[in-house]
Amino acid sequence: MLIQERSPNFYINIPSEILNNNVDFFKKLEEISNHENTPIYIIDKPLTDRKYTYNVNGSFIILIPKHKIIFIKNNDKLHFENFILDFLEDAGSLADRYNYIENLGRVRTWREKYAYEEKENISDINISLLLENTKIKDDNHLSWQCEQLLSLLLGSINDIQRVGNSPAETILDKVKKKIILFDAEQTRFIFQESNTKSKTTRIQGLSGTGKTELLLHKIKELYTRSDSPKIALSCHNKVLADSLRDRIPEFFDFMKIDQQIKWNEKLFCFHAWGSKYERASGLYKYICDFYEIPFLSYSRNNTFDKVCKIAHDHIVKKMEVLKNDNFFAFDFILLDESQDFPDEFFELCKLVVKHKLYIAGDIFQSIFDNNILSNSAPDYLLNKCYRTDPRTLMLSHSVGMGLFEKNKIRWLSEEEWNACGYIYEQEQDNYSLHREPLRRFEDIESPSFEVSFINFNKEEVTSYIIDKIDFIKTNHPTVKPEDICIVFPIGNDIYNYVDYIQSSIKERFDYYINKAYESKESKRENTIFVSNRNNVKGLEFAFVICVVPYLSKSRDKTNLIDRNAIYMALTRSYLQSFLVLNSDHSYINENKNNIQLGSDEIINNGYIKGIIPTSDEIDEIHEELNALKSKPIITLSDVLNKLFNELDISHQYRADIGNMIQVRVKNKEWNEETIKKLIEVELQMQMELQL
Repeated sequence: MLIQERSPNFYINIPSEILNNNVDFFKKLEEISNHENTPIYIIDKPLTDRKYTYNVNGSFIILIPKHKIIFIKNNDKLHFENFILDFLEDAGSLADRYNYIENLGRVRTWREKYAYEEKENISDINISLLLENTKIKDDNHLSWQCEQLLSLLLGSINDIQRVGNSPAETILDKVKKKIILFDAEQTRFIFQESNTKSKTTRIQGLSGTGKTELLLHKIKELYTRSDSPKIALSCHNKVLADSLRDRIPEFFDFMKIDQQIKWNEKLFCFHAWGSKYERASGLYKYICDFYEIPFLSYSRNNTFDKVCKIAHDHIVKKMEVLKNDNFFAFDFILLDESQDFPDEFFELCKLVVKHKLYIAGDIFQSIFDNNILSNSAPDYLLNKCYRTDPRTLMLSHSVGMGLFEKNKIRWLSEEEWNACGYIYEQEQDNYSLHREPLRRFEDIESPSFEVSFINFNKEEVTSYIIDKIDFIKTNHPTVKPEDICIVFPIGNDIYNYVDYIQSSIKERFDYYINKAYESKESKRENTIFVSNRNNVKGLEFAFVICVVPYLSKSRDKTNLIDRNAIYMALTRSYLQSFLVLNSDHSYINENKNNIQLGSDEIINNGYIKGIIPTSDEIDEIHEELNALKSKPIITLSDVLNKLFNELDISHQYRADIGNMIQVRVKNKEWNEETIKKLIEVELQMQMELQL
């Protein structure tokens, strides 16, 4: 038996007979994998395409990054030689299919890319010596080639246009071109379905752990099945939904999928709720139309959890009347950013899906859960962040949870910290947290995040942003405007600042601005992305400038959502994030020294350190979070932004109108219709003041 049933670094997919007959050999490999924090894959055929089969007679392959492909013989020599030749021929076919031939060359030139071991008895193999002899040393080009070959064999196909035809030179290009391999847990999700008896498969992971990418691979696997299933992909955010809809054809193209996408017939991609008059505008709307049940719009009383429960009950009753509980809207449903959804939505989806519901969410963004592991244990737990630099991830958690502040906003148990990929250490009342280095960054000197404090006004904020863009351009000559994101994760300052920022950037750099809250587009050429929190989730950029005007010590719903938004915004970067905080704000100024010291500790030593909250403080955190769980997640700010867009309110008025309405409805009952009327009244007043 192996050390762990689901080791995070160790993947094995070979006949059980070989495994059972050589347990000690594979156990030793797994020990090495875990000890050195290095992924090791054991396969007997390429995972990319199910068509490959061989008469292997017990032979198999070991794949390790920065190593040659290792063939292991476990039977007669003739079969082993044929196995090697057949396997390499098929690998060459994959290289040709995905346009890797220029990088890898023809199969006849691959001799330096593989090795083999021919011991009569596998137990006689000196594993340490084998790995040492097959390790690629002082040959960056060969290492780069072999990693591409591994990606082909493991199904983790990298777009050759991004990888290019030679190793990158600059730091930015190295990260952009970095060859990404599935880790063991990701590979299992794609090729070894877990929990087959359950109708639901849950994936949990931090931002940047590849959840969305895995869902795309799963869609590809499902869509190309012979039974031609009906599939829905949904998320909370409309911009993200639109981005995913754009990504799917691109993904299918570079994955060489020949089948035409039958949109809104076999494949649906939409956000969760939808609008009243368009059937394919949202998953909930489609379900209502499919089952011919009432569609309910949002109000203070009609929250998403409530309308999903009503829809669920309607459908159950209809099935009872029709005496048909085999009446399904979809064969498969995949949900991204599931932490944004209530359980009632999951129950509704489970009711209307025939085969499987896949739920992918951020383990950290479950902001109303005391114990993020307590409700439903995930089938796949992804705790290795492949997008964001580990130091930036640590900063985002620290600011999001108030770890640098006297009164922490959230606290996790040791088990929960471990689930988030941290190594937790405790000495009396003090704690320390750090993360294992990732393969993605081990050979790249990626720049650390920056934290700054400035006085907040249009001139100072804009000057800071201009300086950072200039810094990025100076240090990364190959940067493009669309590599940069400016995000205001909390507050309404963006509406007061954006025009000033836009004109300054155009004058200084001749770059354009993509106001995401207006365009609802994720990327435009020669254009810097500027967004509030509502339109940046699920996207990624090389550089993120995160502008935070205030912080609060409250554990109310608004602050928790704000803190979560800061965490989410900072983790959009795959190279460097810049956090700028308002030194004029009293609470930020009060905690300025601690925030700076905590940030420096992460940058210089790679640790988060501090004092553990007392048991009373932890109990208080849990009590306050419990009290919030039943409250609606949709905030007044969300409704304001929604109505501002629907009513096409000029952005010059949005901040003032929003602030006035916040004051007028504080501690009062309201619904969407009430807010709409107030917006119209306040708009009229603002326009009159302009005259």
